[in-house]
Amino acid sequence: MNLTSGQNIALTATALKVALLTPNKPTGVMTDSSLFLLQSNDKIKNDDDFVFFNNPYRHDVGVSFTNEAFEIQLQKIPADITKIVFALTITDGINRKQAFADVNDVEMVLTDSNSQQIIATFPLKTAGMNETALIMGEVYFRNGQWKFRALGKGFVGGLQPLAELYGVDIGEGESTSPPPVAEPKIEVKPQVTPPPPPAEIKSAPSVNLSKVTLTKKGDGISLEKKSKEHGQILINLNWTQGKKSLFGFSKAVDLDLGCLFELKDGRKMCVQALGNAFGSLNSPPYIALDADDRTGQSEGGENLRINGKYWDQIERVLVYAFIYEGVPNWAAANATIKIKTPDQPVIIIDLDSHDNSKGMCAIALFENVNEAIKITKLVDYKNGHQEVDRAYGWGMQWQTGHK
Repeated sequence: MNLTSGQNIALTATALKVALLTPNKPTGVMTDSSLFLLQSNDKIKNDDDFVFFNNPYRHDVGVSFTNEAFEIQLQKIPADITKIVFALTITDGINRKQAFADVNDVEMVLTDSNSQQIIATFPLKTAGMNETALIMGEVYFRNGQWKFRALGKGFVGGLQPLAELYGVDIGEGESTSPPPVAEPKIEVKPQVTPPPPPAEIKSAPSVNLSKVTLTKKGDGISLEKKSKEHGQILINLNWTQGKKSLFGFSKAVDLDLGCLFELKDGRKMCVQALGNAFGSLNSPPYIALDADDRTGQSEGGENLRINGKYWDQIERVLVYAFIYEGVPNWAAANATIKIKTPDQPVIIIDLDSHDNSKGMCAIALFENVNEAIKITKLVDYKNGHQEVDRAYGWGMQWQTGHK
């Protein structure tokens, strides 16, 4: 069922997958999906009710954000949450002078997670829209029934003012200094004990909306520990995968994600689908690749994970992508990696400066520098694994492999 703006439908499914798609988005424009769990006053109860790239899981209420789509278990939604709002924003749209007019069109897709059947779609043409945020739709509870309403409302200002509209406390994600407290005036008299000093005032952490884009080769960032250990490091590769319509796919190149690693004890190897070397998160190398998507149809791309608990055992990791099948066309692939680590800004690296004569790209180097994670953009195109190995000094022997 194709919906139009303002139209609503009753929902019978209790498990939903909700995706906000941008099938014709041009190179250089990035978008973010977000979800707000609202009470009857159209405000969140606390900042955890804002689900987005830096807060992707609310398992306690049956909500998660994985592979660029939301999974919702309606039977777990608490009674005080009466509305779930879905929004799409352009990353840093104002500074980049980008708007939804540049995106061309978007589509919201509701799927029954149990049957995998599409419940409804809401296509929206965005030509002429100068806004950088869209409130796409809402799932709401009324008269004992969950319903969905298509909206498509433009909102000026991007993610921050949109989040603030719904009551989110926006900041840098760290506690701010408390305001000064005036010392009480004490009249000193014999045998009188002065009152205790005022209690320390602590500010609650606010939501961190930050992203960092490494724009040039050699750009880098260092992620220091925010606690006793680094959390899981998620490296997501996403690319244009041959979509011929909003739901149909044509054959695309098989773009694979992988890495070279070197451990502190000197062991060196690779993690990749080629050769079924998928790695392991809880034993050496503490790096694992999700199951390979050989169809080229996964909206979430491919994911490589590093167990930050064991970062002290890792010397360096070189993340790469290569075209297993098809003619190299990096420009058409429009590939990007996102690096997500808990309590850290999301790191964005575009596979730009394309060289279509070569089928492999060394994307980024992760180095252990005094247990901090130093990430450097490479985007260095090579003719295969051996050239990457030689360029970055791994010193391994290679032979032809198959998936």
